[in-house]
Amino acid sequence: MKKIYFLFAAVLFSVCVSAQDFVETNSGETYNAYITNEDSSSIAFTFSRDGQKVDTIIPRADIYNFRYSVMADTTIAGYHAKSAISIGVGLGGSTYGGVEYEYMFCEKVGLQGGVGYSGFSAGINYHFLPTIRSTYLSLQYTCKGIGNTDKDWGYRNTLIGPAIVYRGKKWLTFNFGAGYVLDKGPAYSDNEDVKVRLTAGLGIYFPME
Repeated sequence: MKKIYFLFAAVLFSVCVSAQDFVETNSGETYNAYITNEDSSSIAFTFSRDGQKVDTIIPRADIYNFRYSVMADTTIAGYHAKSAISIGVGLGGSTYGGVEYEYMFCEKVGLQGGVGYSGFSAGINYHFLPTIRSTYLSLQYTCKGIGNTDKDWGYRNTLIGPAIVYRGKKWLTFNFGAGYVLDKGPAYSDNEDVKVRLTAGLGIYFPME
């Protein structure tokens, strides 16, 4: 179990590191940022300084090096959107598939809710950058299954725990996390007395202007 937790922590760290763009100037200043636009004359980007959002534009002549995050290769519209819908497997409290909606009510913090094939979820999210198109940490509550003992639809368990959710600049999203088992239902099929279960999901998302 300790190996699983170590692997989980390593994945969290690597995704967080790769979630931001990088800009370095000729004077040696470096920025972990979000590049919002680039053209033949300048680079525009956003970064955080002392907890505050800073938007800046630097001429290309003053840029020594810049790169996009490992999992994104270009900028895209929707940077200023305040909400997004995600669709995919492992979302909305269901292993099979679901939909989630998030609304950012302040610069980096959002609330989300979702429904799935057999379940529902809710969470509060902290984004690494002040945009809906950024990776975030989430504290999630998930209820899997409803009502009866049917294999697919029956209530299995409720979980609460953290997750890291990656959002690319175009459409890709995936998550990996862990949930503490709050309660078990009649359709719970695991013979072990598991206290913590890993969670994962994969899908696409659409910012809403």
